[in-house]
Amino acid sequence: MERERLPGAEQETRELVASLRHLLEAQLAAGREGNFTRVERLGKRASTIVDAIVQRGGIARSRVDAGRDLEKLYGELILLLRAQQADVHGRLKQLRRVNGPLAPTEAATKREEIVFAAWLRMECIR
Repeated sequence: MERERLPGAEQETRELVASLRHLLEAQLAAGREGNFTRVERLGKRASTIVDAIVQRGGIARSRVDAGRDLEKLYGELILLLRAQQADVHGRLKQLRRVNGPLAPTEAATKREEIVFAAWLRMECIR
């Protein structure tokens, strides 16, 4: 059974979706600049907004295009981060050859967890 939406609640959800879109675009820009600390900070804010959208019942059927836009942005962000991850793994591999084994950094692991959690939440919205 789908919850009835009030005009104010619909407007609030639209504003949350717009904020999420803005944060995802900012994450992509920061990632392209190589500023992954900013990507992580923005990811935490985006995660909070995704939680709020989910609590309000997700994106209404009339706003399916908004969901597809967000899905596309998340997809681009995931590809960007995977490419960066592959680059880091390649460099670590080179370092291991020279210096011996290195443990993965806690920050890199946490970043991957945050991005995956945000992606998983988006899957729940669909």
